[in-house]
Amino acid sequence: MQLKVELHELLNKLGLKYTGTIADRRGTIVLRVTRDGAPLILKLHSDSEDEDSRRKEKLLIRESEILTQIPQLTNRLYVEHGTNNKTHWLLIREIDGQLVHLVAKKARETISDQKELTSYLIELLLKVSAFYSTLYCGGYLHGDVQPAHTYLEHGQITIIDWGLSSKLSKPDPMYNGGFIYYVAPEIALQMQLKDAIIKYTPQAEVYALGAVLFMIYTGSLALNFDVAMADIQNVSMENKLRKVIENSIFTFRELKAEPYPSLEECLRRCLSTKPMDRFESPSVLYSHLLELKKHE
Repeated sequence: MQLKVELHELLNKLGLKYTGTIADRRGTIVLRVTRDGAPLILKLHSDSEDEDSRRKEKLLIRESEILTQIPQLTNRLYVEHGTNNKTHWLLIREIDGQLVHLVAKKARETISDQKELTSYLIELLLKVSAFYSTLYCGGYLHGDVQPAHTYLEHGQITIIDWGLSSKLSKPDPMYNGGFIYYVAPEIALQMQLKDAIIKYTPQAEVYALGAVLFMIYTGSLALNFDVAMADIQNVSMENKLRKVIENSIFTFRELKAEPYPSLEECLRRCLSTKPMDRFESPSVLYSHLLELKKHE
């Protein structure tokens, strides 16, 4: 294929050595590569007339711009980016860490003392919420908050996939919804109505962040989709959207999670159906968690 020839030429041009493929679908390719022995990730998207493809191309360009604008807020992921024969590419460093929800899962399996475990999990929640508070104070929203984008790296939080991020002062005209298990009800409603442009707000970010924190603490999705986790992939998108709009949230007791009433109340506020009932920003949520920690 011509793309493979161009890709081989690009790797040589950038001084990269191919080590593996992470994804290759719908015009987007994500590769593991090295340069002088250092592990890196190369994202590419080829130019196309397809509407969905053009949107993904714009998201990759947006991610490249964001990573160059706020290196200190993105844990210096950015290496370089460019265009080669109508193929847009972004080179970032490979994460040297683990997904936070998997770190939490391991802790639940290995820490036998419940008080010690709870304290450890709260520290993880604080680290994650502190990151989004700092991002918000820096004038940005991530736009795609989910466990698969949230890493613990040398004691710090590193977030990936910045294509949907935007400045608070400049809402994202390309946002049309996120990962269904972590979108707010008002976002799901607009997705259901197939709105071309969906307004993403700090309150929507708070909802997604609350859902991620819920997953870290309990090991479960916050939303009850009325099916076992193993079967959730078989639920239609239409029904998933309906369940998100209904917004039926599990209790800690239903999940047999360690009781922590003040934390549960905090997370349920994040996950309120009405945006006005949530914390007004990730920073306010973080401050609330700090106060909660002080009164443990």
